[in-house]
Amino acid sequence: MEAALVTGIAVLGTLLGATLTYFFQKRQAVYIHAMTARERLRTERIAAYGALVEGVADLRGGQLIRWTTRRESPADSDEYAQARSDSWRLRAAARSAMYRVQLVTDDEDFARRARELVELTIQILDAVDTDDLAARAQRSADETDAFIVEARLRLGSSGTG
Repeated sequence: MEAALVTGIAVLGTLLGATLTYFFQKRQAVYIHAMTARERLRTERIAAYGALVEGVADLRGGQLIRWTTRRESPADSDEYAQARSDSWRLRAAARSAMYRVQLVTDDEDFARRARELVELTIQILDAVDTDDLAARAQRSADETDAFIVEARLRLGSSGTG
């Protein structure tokens, strides 16, 4: 009888150990999965934010070239046609990057800020003179810098953004 009791206790101990091991391993797997998902989202956000900043910088340059070319070349010239084509291509790339930011952020204010940054940069083309052009380009650059600072803060604070 004593042997059966010892055997029963051993079996119960083994079952308890196996159950606890399963519970802790499952908990650890859930934690690792969540941590991996957060890191993947953070990486996607870094890529999206970087693509937007790069796209806006390229668009700003394209808008400046198009504005200048429009004033220096005839409207039907090859130079202006190329500048206009480049401007539209860069605008599409910047908007595409903006959409990526909107997809990976969970903050509507930040998504709005990305939209405003692209639209502000597009509006460089509406400058009435060189002073207005320089002011619009500078505002776009300043807003890009502010976007970078906010993105960096969001990425640094527990990876949310």
